[in-house]
Amino acid sequence: SDVCSSDLRFPELKGTVTRVLDDGAADDADLKARLLSGQQIELLTPINPRARRPITDDLPRGIDHLTPLGTPVCQAGFPFEYVGQRRDTEQFLFAAPCENGVPVCQGCRQRAGCYRGEHGGRQVTIAQSRLPWLNPEFPQLSQRYAAVMARRTVIERLHKRMKQDFGSDQLTKRGNAAFQARLDKTLFAMHVLIAT
Repeated sequence: SDVCSSDLRFPELKGTVTRVLDDGAADDADLKARLLSGQQIELLTPINPRARRPITDDLPRGIDHLTPLGTPVCQAGFPFEYVGQRRDTEQFLFAAPCENGVPVCQGCRQRAGCYRGEHGGRQVTIAQSRLPWLNPEFPQLSQRYAAVMARRTVIERLHKRMKQDFGSDQLTKRGNAAFQARLDKTLFAMHVLIAT
């Protein structure tokens, strides 16, 4: 169904729902754009990396590859952490992680060919154009984005109950009517569960 026609079916939601959290299956730029323009709803999803390969060419010194999500991984195997961006040059900024409060670069065997400072750890910039699936306004690799998406754990627990605890994934009767009846019973049970 056309997502942009949902305001015709649920006009009371227009203007009240401003953000929707979904899973990686909905990580689609066209879908997000249609929801935003048609409903003024911001669709947030985890990055769906399935159609992407690691990036291994033209990388900063000491970086082995960028994961399909866009995370730089150094030659010692440490995934870097997103720390911000440089808006004037349109670059994302990543830093080497810390262990026990100390950057991993301090004791790294690859340090000579990567980090040239005496203290601290390696930082790298990646052009936003190399990671077009990351939203510069609200980067999916940021801690702020992760905090918002953490609210999906409630939804996931409900999905788990619906699929496993109430057995809708093990439907024994065939046919659309039987499946709809079982789904209706499951949804009713979920509403009772949420209300208690």
